[in-house]
Amino acid sequence: MSVFHQIGHHSINLVKEELLHGYQGIVLSPLNNSEEEITHHNSNSFKKFKKIFDPQLYFPKTERSGLKNWCYFPNDFDTADLTNYVWWNSLCDNLFATAKRTTCDAICSPVIIPKIFSGDYYRHTIEVGNYLYNKSTEDELDFYQTVVLNMDIMAEHNQAEIISSIITQTNSNKVYLIIKSDIEPRRELQDVNQIVGIMKFIRYLSDAGISVLVGFCSSEFLLWKYAGATAFASGKFFNLRRFTSSRFDEPSGGGGQLPYWFERNLFAYLREGDVLRLKKEGLLNECYRNNPYSVEILKKLDDQKGEPWISLSWKNYLFSFYSLDKDFEDKKDFPKFLAKAEKNWLEAEDNSIFMEEVRNNGDWIRKWRISINEYNKAFD
Repeated sequence: MSVFHQIGHHSINLVKEELLHGYQGIVLSPLNNSEEEITHHNSNSFKKFKKIFDPQLYFPKTERSGLKNWCYFPNDFDTADLTNYVWWNSLCDNLFATAKRTTCDAICSPVIIPKIFSGDYYRHTIEVGNYLYNKSTEDELDFYQTVVLNMDIMAEHNQAEIISSIITQTNSNKVYLIIKSDIEPRRELQDVNQIVGIMKFIRYLSDAGISVLVGFCSSEFLLWKYAGATAFASGKFFNLRRFTSSRFDEPSGGGGQLPYWFERNLFAYLREGDVLRLKKEGLLNECYRNNPYSVEILKKLDDQKGEPWISLSWKNYLFSFYSLDKDFEDKKDFPKFLAKAEKNWLEAEDNSIFMEEVRNNGDWIRKWRISINEYNKAFD
């Protein structure tokens, strides 16, 4: 198993963080960095990592994107016939050349976010991807077939089976999976049927010999790992931990630049007051001592100087993310881990410790436990 840095706005500095040595790779983005910048970093601070280039054509019209400054971005994107394979092949040729110039190790196929996630849409993405795959493998550039799942439809009957049967027609044995959801990034996923649908999809790809790298993950990556995904990418900002249609908008629900505590035992997204109350009652799990950033945060809070810890909170999360991946090599341990995590949340409530954010009450863990059971039943 492996974890990747999902690169976004001002994220490169964290790649150099010595204590975050558990990350094996980087998913590069053209949205916030120029070709010259990425080429420079790939040859220097990124040299030891596997470097995967995501062309990020999902929402190309966003005004916050630097995408249009890249050579591979078509000038006629807004007016082109996006069903025309000749047009896509030309884009893939330019994209391949860009990946080679920037000395990337791997490339993801270009896809857009459609109005309707139909079978025809997925078949088209496979055709485009197979063209780029053939070009990439001729030059020993690793290739990932990009797949975007709309979480809203994954609860529908047989969606996992239908979509996976199309995706397995890829020539590649690697998929870069993006799960589109409109759930606020700091809220955990809770729809059991949707979760099970995605888990089944991952399982079908895994059974077909396709390894799955899931991008834009938060703690729910544990569910995808249980289903057979082999690699996961996450980042310091919330819009790098979940892929939403509003990911370039300013967060309306707050939390954009607020520090949150993320503990390995899934006491997650706690505000400063929450952390202090749990610590006072002796309910912070001792596992926090294994996270050097958690220790540093608590020292700051104990000093009562009111010093900001937003930067430490990003590192606290990223350290916990790869620690969780490392600790769960045997998926049989995961149901027991969830049971213990739920017990911790219930213990906090029994001690009248309520989190500052009303919806942050741990009830999602029960939904995850149900999802695991339903998934297991589907494959019994």
